[in-house]
Amino acid sequence: KAPQARVARKLKRMAGLMPPPVRELKTCHGRLINDYLNALHDGQPAPVSPAEARLALELCVAIYTSAITGSKVSLPLDSDARFYYGISADDYRGIHTLTA
Repeated sequence: KAPQARVARKLKRMAGLMPPPVRELKTCHGRLINDYLNALHDGQPAPVSPAEARLALELCVAIYTSAITGSKVSLPLDSDARFYYGISADDYRGIHTLTA
């Protein structure tokens, strides 16, 4: 199908003029993405609250921080934690590959 037709369908769907796709996304996060799209389309609350999403991201940051620095990390993270506002590619430089 022409790229313009795909973009037009997507914009119509985003504007609520078309129902969400009926097929499930075939990715590891597909079900959650579909749940979000359906909730947005139906005017329902998101399946995961912003507070729950923040806790999950904070846990991920703690795991990455521990892996990069080799130190223990306590939760909740303070806003002055080393990677609180993100981790860059430069932060990964010098990390040795872990072996089993």
